[in-house]
Amino acid sequence: MMARGPRCFFYTVYMQMSFLEYLTEDNLIEFVIKERVKCTQKQNLNKDRVQHIEQAQTPAAAVQAMTPPRNLWRRLRRSSRHKIDRVEIKNKLSLRNTIYYDLKLYRNNMVIAPPYLQELMAFISRVQEMASDVSTWDFSSCIKVIAQFKEDDADGNAIYRPLTIYNSLEIKALISLASTYLTTAVDDYLHEEILSYRPLRLYHGKENYHTGGYDAIAGLRRFIEDHPGQKIYVAECDIQKFYDAINHEVVLDSFRRIAEQASIPAYHEVERILKLYLDSYSFHSNIMALNDSQEYWKEYERQHRGKIKGKCLFKWVSDDDFLRCYKDPAKLEFYKDKIGVPQGGALSCIISNVVLNEVDRRSVLVKEDPDRFFVRFGDDILLTHTDLQECTRLIDAYTRELERHLLPSHPFKPMDECKNGEKTTKEFWKRKSKAPFLWGPGEGNAFEWIGFVGYEVRYTGESRLRLSTLDKQFGSINKRYHSCILKDKPNNTRGYLSSNIRKVAGMNTSLSKFEQLDMNPYSIQQVKSLDRYRLTKIERLDAMLSARFAQEYTDTTANLVNRFVKHRDEPTSYYRRLMEIDSTLND
Repeated sequence: MMARGPRCFFYTVYMQMSFLEYLTEDNLIEFVIKERVKCTQKQNLNKDRVQHIEQAQTPAAAVQAMTPPRNLWRRLRRSSRHKIDRVEIKNKLSLRNTIYYDLKLYRNNMVIAPPYLQELMAFISRVQEMASDVSTWDFSSCIKVIAQFKEDDADGNAIYRPLTIYNSLEIKALISLASTYLTTAVDDYLHEEILSYRPLRLYHGKENYHTGGYDAIAGLRRFIEDHPGQKIYVAECDIQKFYDAINHEVVLDSFRRIAEQASIPAYHEVERILKLYLDSYSFHSNIMALNDSQEYWKEYERQHRGKIKGKCLFKWVSDDDFLRCYKDPAKLEFYKDKIGVPQGGALSCIISNVVLNEVDRRSVLVKEDPDRFFVRFGDDILLTHTDLQECTRLIDAYTRELERHLLPSHPFKPMDECKNGEKTTKEFWKRKSKAPFLWGPGEGNAFEWIGFVGYEVRYTGESRLRLSTLDKQFGSINKRYHSCILKDKPNNTRGYLSSNIRKVAGMNTSLSKFEQLDMNPYSIQQVKSLDRYRLTKIERLDAMLSARFAQEYTDTTANLVNRFVKHRDEPTSYYRRLMEIDSTLND
């Protein structure tokens, strides 16, 4: 029996189930709960998004119509409230309890089904019917493309990344549950060192563990400890715009092979959803065609206010780079409308894991090798080996296997071009693919630091934040600071001031995802610079708001600021958080 009611905290997959059997009432209710909780969260638009454009969320009205009003959600017991810190989880539990309580009363003929419950039951029936007969459905009819600013190029153009959403709740439910079903079904057949988009699993002796980028850093440290005094060589190979360049036929072939390995029952049922997902989108027709649309880019260009010399546009892989894989221009032209999967679509994550799992196993992971360390996060890989020739052979084999899967990689260039004597130049950090180099001190082909998933790791094992990641932390503080001074006449001045001051002051959670950041001179210097910047912003905010709201800025409200500023000579929040992370790491 499938778990029911409030105890069903996660989607449940039994691999004797086919996809249609998996589309149960419980799992569809769980999907609606997840989407409804998203709607309750206050989400600030990034500065690189146009204000009036709909955010990449499920239409709020459709979700709210099939869930009870917020003020009717059943309150959790006190014991449960104190055990759970995250508001998101509390909201999920509260909403889940409410829905199943009303459903129980209705099925026991104790009450008439409330309007929201009628809508919910109708939605579940529609999704189940759609899954049984998808031949009449066209996923492309509900696609919306959101442009997210990425960078300025050398020609003065503003380059954007396309995020794709499906604004039909029924189609989004099918895609989401198909992704969850496939993710669990094939997980045991993916190699261990794929760290991204994995369910809870056994990893290096840890049960029910959720892997992340930090595990790559832990693995690097273990590799250093296991090879004391030996030279270590490092190589990286980056795929050019993986999600925009993946071929649909390659995706389907890879899934058929792993579905056969995993013995997925009635695989054709979920494959139909996968095919509709792929057929609904291609980068050439859905994205590149928008570059010629002045109407689409009008609001984005207005946002830049004449700061760019060129245009706003999307970029794709060049034909020359594609031809390294396709060989024949006619073949490339034929496949152009069958290339690319939606960034932001739920199935795209499992697509990357399944396709690249094949590439890894056929190139680098052909046999066990204690002198090799290989890890993948998304489409980023890191390869180290104690032998230069073997490291070179493996990265060459990996590149060839990418081309066989019609995936172009960034070309390799001599790494000694990134050195000025013993000093590493900025070019090193800009390189996407890095040919094998010595991880250590010295001139020529030797570099002391390597970067991966937001970290930089020294050959001696110390870690620090990547420069781009550090800049994002500064930007986050600055963004919170400016969000506190936008409202001219708040209804509740004291509440407005106190809540926004806390936003700026309480930045100690910003390092929470960097679980492998240890205390060393490099990381300490970084966090102390963040703390100095943060305190400067708090003092400026104190002066600005006290002058602006002179009458309402009471002693009580001012003390909220002073309580944080007085810690100037004590370990400040970023530094405290670093000590906590380091203490956990050493334990």
